[in-house]
Amino acid sequence: MNKRTAVPFYFGPRSRALFGWYHPAAAESSRGVGVVLCNTVGNEAVGVAQKTLLYVAEHLVKAGFSVLRFEFHGNGDSMGYQSDADRVPTWLDDIDLAIAELRARSGVEKMCLAGIRLGGTLAITAAARRKDINSLLLWDPYYTGKKFVGDQTTLHRVFEAVSALPQKWPAGPVDGKEALGFLLSSATIADLGKIDLLAIDKCPAQKICLVGPARVQQKAGEALLKHLTALGAEAKWQLLADQLSRDIQLVTNASHRIIAADIAAGITSMHEDDLRMPRTAPATATSAAPSSGNEQPLLFGPQDSLFGVLTSPAPGQSDADRPVVITMVHRLGPNRNYVRMARELAALGFSVLRLDLSGRGDSMVETPEEEENPYPARTLADVRDAMDFLEKKISAKRFIVAGLCSGADLALQCSLDDPRVVGLVMINPRTFAHYDIPTLETLLRSQELGKFMGKFLDKKNWLKLLRGEFSKGGEISKVDTKSPLGKLADAIKLKLKTRREEKRNPQTGGGGIKTVPGNFRTIGQRGVKTLLLVRKGDLGVTYVDANCGKAMRALENTKNFRRVTVTDVDHNFTTLYAQQELMRAITAHFSEVHSKR
Repeated sequence: MNKRTAVPFYFGPRSRALFGWYHPAAAESSRGVGVVLCNTVGNEAVGVAQKTLLYVAEHLVKAGFSVLRFEFHGNGDSMGYQSDADRVPTWLDDIDLAIAELRARSGVEKMCLAGIRLGGTLAITAAARRKDINSLLLWDPYYTGKKFVGDQTTLHRVFEAVSALPQKWPAGPVDGKEALGFLLSSATIADLGKIDLLAIDKCPAQKICLVGPARVQQKAGEALLKHLTALGAEAKWQLLADQLSRDIQLVTNASHRIIAADIAAGITSMHEDDLRMPRTAPATATSAAPSSGNEQPLLFGPQDSLFGVLTSPAPGQSDADRPVVITMVHRLGPNRNYVRMARELAALGFSVLRLDLSGRGDSMVETPEEEENPYPARTLADVRDAMDFLEKKISAKRFIVAGLCSGADLALQCSLDDPRVVGLVMINPRTFAHYDIPTLETLLRSQELGKFMGKFLDKKNWLKLLRGEFSKGGEISKVDTKSPLGKLADAIKLKLKTRREEKRNPQTGGGGIKTVPGNFRTIGQRGVKTLLLVRKGDLGVTYVDANCGKAMRALENTKNFRRVTVTDVDHNFTTLYAQQELMRAITAHFSEVHSKR
């Protein structure tokens, strides 16, 4: 594991602080060039683009660049929400703040802006307002703000259709359109509608590189290159292989590094003459604050390999007797839900550590193969390290662990492992720490194909189906295992196998799934207060209920176990309505259960 050199911090006015990472170039190899990496916004910015930009920064530092990567206001770990006013003007001002911060910390004079998707669109728009940007790199930018709005709102409608979710708005007035769990207000839509890269009338930078898959080199891209060249810029394409996804949300873990290497190579190619330039002023911050007031970035664990953000109650609202909450696996959570959760719980008097487990987000890991694992091998050690660190830092002695999907499974495992855990919040757990993924996938196929069940009530057809045979046209033919009938056969076989195992060993039937209710009883007897928050029909809880229904229902009569079921939401609580329901259930539980003396 390499030694960490990057520094996390908040900068800008405390009232609207931005979160960033400063990656200093080694003094002996510095080019005297700074690079500001602009993430995109909304759903595209959560998790995937963030990881790509981390790899870009690592490449650039090795090449002698000083780098600042940051999150726009209302995104990532930065303060605010997308429902705040003046989004587009604020985002453009954010870039100005980031440039000033990087210059103050690194002493560089030459400046490059690089952005992904809408981050690239905003970067070139901001550069056109200035006269001091030497180079620009845009990764598959939106050529107009209108295109961004259209794409994101269309994706949201497709998501609702595929998820079979009713169109529901959260309570209260909502002015705008929803874009995969993020709000684009009418004012934001109007401001984005004014952005057209072909309308830029000043040369934004001396050198400009557009990076993207070959198939996006269409009329708009060619027109932009011609326009920028006419303004006096040296503009060029750098094309990626066609198999790399245009959509940053679909980028695989392996192609993170490929895309990052291409972006870094594009930047380096524009600064080949800036080799080993002496650094000027020492690295010092101007407006930077180590925290945003009540949110503080933390490095801890072996060689400071772990990262998290601690959200604390406002002065006068804290209660030293209340347990500290730790969320996992990724500090932002799907749709930035952990950020909102931490801030709402802080308003109730709780401190919350949003933790990146090893290999996730900005927490380091030994080998690349261990990165992005939804079940990191060091989970228990990571959480123990976090508890030990918080005990020293803020005298925390009791903890509540929380997570969604795989994070919920890991939180249950942590509550069984460490006696300092006094509370557990499991949101749509995937396996209930049982980790039988193949069985769950088979169950999912069974759910999807349940509508076919009525066709096979005849006993003879069932027997033929279970043998892999089915009568068709008077002949007996093998069922294609990839066909709906074959998949249904798998599901039926699984259910019969489970029942046979239960009869042979009632205590561990279903491959050990019967231990789930017992685990809840074990931690409940120790005093751990559990909230099981699930959507109706979610895969993990459906599997557990199918095998342990009676025991799970009996838990609801015990003192320290609470189950809450919500409807009209998806697994990750993506929509604005789902997010509101999630926060309502979480804050109600903490107010009723953990706020009592």
